[in-house]
Parts: sequence; structure tokens; C-alpha cells
Amino acid sequence: MREMYKAMKYLYGMGLNKTTALITDGRFSGINNGCFVGHISPEAAEGGPLAIIEDGDAIEINI
Repeated sequence: MREMYKAMKYLYGMGLNKTTALITDGRFSGINNGCFVGHISPEAAEGGPLAIIEDGDAIEINI
């Protein structure tokens, strides 16, 4: 799994870390901030709801 450090820092640098969620099968370091969901690939690979998500789909995250 790729480290998502750069992606999270890009969001932070653009001021989007408080309004954008990152959903990935990547891994995170302990210094990231914002909303992120990782390690989703097992659920998607099993044909769960994440398997049908496409680019541009709206996703609601209930924290």
C-alpha cells in the first residue's frame, strides 16, 4: 500500500483538508490531519458497496 503523506499534504497546502475526505487503500502516517478513510480494498475486492463507486460519485461519510 502506498503512503498517502503527499496526497494529504497537498490537500492541506491547498486549504482543502477541512472540507475534503480522502478514501483510499493507501496507508497513513501519524501526522496527517483532516478526514481520511484507509484500507478499504478488502471490502471492495469482496464485491461490497465500495466496488461499484466510480469517479464523480457523491459519497456521504457519517462520522
